[in-house]
Amino acid sequence: MDVKKLILLVGALLVAAVTAVMAKNMFSGASAPQAAATPVVPAGPEVLVATRSLPVGTIIDAEALRCFRDRRHPCPGYHDATRRADA
Repeated sequence: MDVKKLILLVGALLVAAVTAVMAKNMFSGASAPQAAATPVVPAGPEVLVATRSLPVGTIIDAEALRCFRDRRHPCPGYHDATRRADA
């Protein structure tokens, strides 16, 4: 056998052995930690929704719109037309 072929064969066996050891360590390592569930906080965009039909040319006032991210979490700091001022 030629010396060049023998060196290539030994090099290939060395690379294969290193790859096998790395794969064994990767697959036999500790499993990933389990994630705990956390409460969902609405992080979506704030959406303005019309409270009544708004035909073309309607002047929009505070009672015409309301803001919310989720039905359970209205946007803070914005007038909600469904609440009365005296309540």
